[in-house]
Amino acid sequence: MVISGRKFFQSAIVLFWLVVTALLIYRHAPIKGIGITAHTVLPESAQRWMGAYLKGQKIGYTSSSLYRDVDGYSAYEEINLRLKVLGTEQDIRTKTYVSISPELKVRSFRFSMNSGKGIEIKGKFTGRTLNLDIETAGAKTAQTMELAEEPQMSLTILPYLIKEGFRSGARFKFPVFDPVTMGVQDMLIEIAGREKITISGKEVNAFKIKGDLQGVPLLMWIDENGNELKEESPLGFTLISESKEEATRAVINTPDLIQQASVPFNLALPLSVSYLKIRLKGIDYKGLELLN
Repeated sequence: MVISGRKFFQSAIVLFWLVVTALLIYRHAPIKGIGITAHTVLPESAQRWMGAYLKGQKIGYTSSSLYRDVDGYSAYEEINLRLKVLGTEQDIRTKTYVSISPELKVRSFRFSMNSGKGIEIKGKFTGRTLNLDIETAGAKTAQTMELAEEPQMSLTILPYLIKEGFRSGARFKFPVFDPVTMGVQDMLIEIAGREKITISGKEVNAFKIKGDLQGVPLLMWIDENGNELKEESPLGFTLISESKEEATRAVINTPDLIQQASVPFNLALPLSVSYLKIRLKGIDYKGLELLN
């Protein structure tokens, strides 16, 4: 099977997006105090900015907010990333708007992504039924999905937890719908407790949250006032709380996504090779299934 450069680039972007989406799940409402009690009405959040880094190199930023509507809440998030795959750079920009009921159930959403030909998806939930309107490169299609249960989205996980109330040691499981993959995956969350971390050269007492999305481990730290400090996921992807000016500063040298995740190979293979067998060492095989 031959995979074109464009297809490979798009596949790499989708894989990277899975990690990014998982990392962003926590991020959309303030938390007050380490012992978090249930909130009848969620507080609104100011617009937040976080710098996005890959192995310590700036690749973009995110901005998000949560605000009350007449009947429920609305959440907004914008993601701007510059990614490089096998030497080819591409700017990725997404915008997500979500309408949320007073009970913090997702009512509808609108998602757009400029990568490749661009895509816009509008969705409306009626119980476990999701009606979708999809537009790609001017072509419009409609689709209906029957889901096993009513899901959350990345913008609604943390507000839901705050309204329910949670404390150190608590664990939660949520189905999460991702418009990029058009699928639902379970998100596991554990409230781990306190930990000291260093941010901008200063040691800060933080509250640590652990997550797991289909075996992808995730970490987040917030301060005692509910301010997000830092978030980490595999592949060296990190989000750090910054001012708008610092978060939106220009990306100078974009790291190559494939090179960052690749394993060095020091053998020269002839073009006639059609089969290659590799032995992997020094990795955790738990949850890893390989098919022949």
